[in-house]
Amino acid sequence: MENAILRNEINKIAEFLRNDDTLFNLKHRWEDEKDYEDFAEYKTIIQEKLLQFSSNIKITKGFQITLTMTNLRIIIKINKNSWKIKGGAKWN
Repeated sequence: MENAILRNEINKIAEFLRNDDTLFNLKHRWEDEKDYEDFAEYKTIIQEKLLQFSSNIKITKGFQITLTMTNLRIIIKINKNSWKIKGGAKWN
């Protein structure tokens, strides 16, 4: 059951990433402006976009995003031209 839930969540996030360029645009913008921009502003936008999946969201300046749910943890890595998603049972 947990694997089915994990696959379902990953599929929903993948569908979102295929249809919304916001995270890619932010990644490119951050690469260009990181010397003088405040990353907190980027985090706020990313969190607002991903709240539909989880309210527990951690984001690094390297655009690794960790979504923690009740029994699952999903990690999204945004690169300049691609993204990767992996997930599994929640660990401490």
